[in-house]
Amino acid sequence: MESWTDIDGFIRDDALTELTKLSAETKPLWGIMTPIHMIENLSYGFHMSIHNFQFKEIDEKIIQNKLFVMENGFPISQRQRKKANLKPTIHNTNEDALIELRGFIFEFYDVIGSMDSSFKTSHFYFGPLDFDGWRIFHFRHLQHHLQQFGLLPLSEGKMQWKWPSS
Repeated sequence: MESWTDIDGFIRDDALTELTKLSAETKPLWGIMTPIHMIENLSYGFHMSIHNFQFKEIDEKIIQNKLFVMENGFPISQRQRKKANLKPTIHNTNEDALIELRGFIFEFYDVIGSMDSSFKTSHFYFGPLDFDGWRIFHFRHLQHHLQQFGLLPLSEGKMQWKWPSS
């Protein structure tokens, strides 16, 4: 397992640096999101980790899905939705969307990172997560979308990013 320092550095710095390389015209390797849609999707994940206190019933399938994603990353979606199903974006530029994302990332570390270790907020699909659970989720979510837009390599067709050797 990667060290927490590497995960935190990736979330706070490396991923944001990579996202600045996107242009409005960058096409995904799969899926239908535009760069702004993807950045806003990442922001929503951080917002949820800070502000979502509604817990739902957790069943065995959700637990298994959560364990799979936390360990292996998100699978590449084989579903192709129509562009008409994309919601309108909130921001006009990637840069504006990145400013909001950066703010949510730092708010996550400042607010949730300072809470008691038993404090949890709820993911709509994975249920209650503590700070460490959210860190892994955000790492995997960022990894997935950076790979989707060709900013991180796919290794052997899997959603695994190889950490650089020190």
